[in-house]
Amino acid sequence: MMAATGGPSTTIQDLPDECLRKILLQIPITHRINFRNVCQKWREVIDDSWSAVKKIECHGRWSKPYEIQDLDGVLNISTIKEKILEGVTSRCGDCLITLTETHHDDDLTILSFAAKYCTNIREATLLISSEADDEHVNELLAANQRLRVLKLHIKFKRTRICLRSIGTKSLEALSIQSCGRRTLSSHVLTNLKQIVRISDSLKLFASYFIDEALLELLGKKIMLEWLMVTYYGNTLKADTLHSILNLKYLRELAISLQQRNRYNKRKIWLLTLSETADFILALVENLKGLVTLCLDAFYNVTDDGFMALSSLPKLRNLSVAEAEGVTDKFLYLFSHLDVLCVAGCSLFDDGVVELLQRSTTMRVLNISGTPITDKTLVAAVRETKKRRNGIRLTLRALRTKLSPLRVIQDSPFLHLEW
Repeated sequence: MMAATGGPSTTIQDLPDECLRKILLQIPITHRINFRNVCQKWREVIDDSWSAVKKIECHGRWSKPYEIQDLDGVLNISTIKEKILEGVTSRCGDCLITLTETHHDDDLTILSFAAKYCTNIREATLLISSEADDEHVNELLAANQRLRVLKLHIKFKRTRICLRSIGTKSLEALSIQSCGRRTLSSHVLTNLKQIVRISDSLKLFASYFIDEALLELLGKKIMLEWLMVTYYGNTLKADTLHSILNLKYLRELAISLQQRNRYNKRKIWLLTLSETADFILALVENLKGLVTLCLDAFYNVTDDGFMALSSLPKLRNLSVAEAEGVTDKFLYLFSHLDVLCVAGCSLFDDGVVELLQRSTTMRVLNISGTPITDKTLVAAVRETKKRRNGIRLTLRALRTKLSPLRVIQDSPFLHLEW
């Protein structure tokens, strides 16, 4: 075949192998299986490309479009045949470093193939929604002894997940969440305690509905930098809560105190007023490196305790929700924060307006469930219009008396959620 100029035409086969490799690497990994059959040269180039796939994310049919983007390997499980999925996993399994699996109950899952072919995974985010998933995750954990990050979302009620098989020497981050249930099973809690007890490199820990014994163990993990826990019970010893104040390297701390009976709407004060005050003062004294702090369901925090939190030198994000003893008296002290959540507190317009007048860098202000009125909204519009730094404020005001339709003016630097 001759080109229009009279010379021989150039085809893709004439490209150097490295150029061809770069082109073929742009093909979604699920299509590479079929492209191998084009010719011997393509087969060799594609087979050599599997080592470049370090990350696979598998999402189910309900995934949002932005989650299915062209990364190293992002798979929509509901559109892939089982044979293709196994082919992809078997070819890049030894090279995979990151695996994310968030399939829907009825979707095909990569877990069985990952347990069979993947042995070098460092970061894993997995959803357990069936007995088969439970078995495959156990196999996967046993085969990958150099895990650094493990995040499990447990939806299967009778899970027998064996966390003891994790290689604890390299584990730096562990997150266990129970989806659709109020508590973790006693089996999972027992496994968690053993992992925390023997792990020396743990820097991040997150779990819902832990018990008092696990909370005490966490207080001994001096290297922890990020801790998010929900304590589940009707009683809590103040000394147990104080144990986490030994974690001098903490940068992010989130604690939620939940009552045992979810059908009981009555608020349960797990700590007395004096115990809460002592805890906050000790927290401010010992955890000066905190950047993010969330105290959820600490119902008896007062204005004095709230004011004390303003002295944390590095604090940028603060949440003190449902603390009815907190008013807007000292709200202005937190004008330097990026994120402030005081939802459910006893706030009024004057204090919030003063905060808005002083703050030029705040990005999120959550005042949901407070008795504020349109006076706050008018001030938010006025003050954000003065901003010259381009920072946009998101004002969350659910369950309030705001009437945004009555406010004629608008601000390009204000986003209202109501």
